[in-house]
This record gives sequence, C-alpha cells and structure tokens, in this order.
Amino acid sequence: KGKGPTAAAAASSGGQVQRSRACAEALEAVVRRCFGTVVSGPLLASLQVKVLDRFEGEEAAAAAAKGGLFSFVLLVRCERDYVNEVLCALALWTQLEGCKVACTCLHISGSMRTMDNFIRKTLKGQQRRQQQQETRKERLKSQQAE
Repeated sequence: KGKGPTAAAAASSGGQVQRSRACAEALEAVVRRCFGTVVSGPLLASLQVKVLDRFEGEEAAAAAAKGGLFSFVLLVRCERDYVNEVLCALALWTQLEGCKVACTCLHISGSMRTMDNFIRKTLKGQQRRQQQQETRKERLKSQQAE
C-alpha cells in the first residue's frame, strides 16, 4: 500500500514517456548516421534515454510557438566503452521534432547513486536561484509601489 505512483503523477508522466521515446529515437538516428550500423549496433543495445521534464505539455508548446527556448534534462545511460561516441552524437544532434536542439553534458558518472546526488544538488541550486529571483521581483514591486 502507498508505494505505487499517485494518479496525478501517473497522469503527468505520459509527457515524459513520449518525450523520452522521441529523444531516444532521435539520438539513435544520430548515432546510426555518425557511426554506421556495425559500430552503432552494440552502442544502441546499451543506450537508455530518460527525460526529466522541466516544462510539461502546454508550457513547452507555448514556449516553442513563441520561438522561445525551453530546456529539459536528459539522462543517457550507456556502457563505459561508448561514452565518447555518445558524447559525439549529443554534440552533433541538431533537431528534435522539428525544433533546434543544443546539448550540453552536465555530468558523467559511473553509477546511478552518484548521478542522483548530482541531480539533487543541481535541483537544490535551481530552487535556491528561483527563490532569490522571486524575492528580488517582490522587492522591486514593493519599491515601485512606494
């Protein structure tokens, strides 16, 4: 009891699954194009892609429609032997569903535990920066009201 995902979490995870699948297919296409079928076969067998959405559904569509930028974190797992090839493919990846793509490697780790620690630190830093920005905005509003 209580260990499964909530209904809200299960409903919102649909966008992540679709985007993960789209990202995986696009990255696989880049790998095949860059390295051919012989080299890419074992690499693709070990490749796993997961998206941690920052924007969901309507927000991402609105940002794309305005020509604005939106970002999300992409977790890519592969065997250690193929890290350089995956980094190369990420650097050469230019499009996803008709939108321009620019990838930056934030971290490479050897285990899910160290990756999880990195993500937690990064998210805490983002939350702290967001709170600071909101505080600054509130101060400016209060100063302008005076």
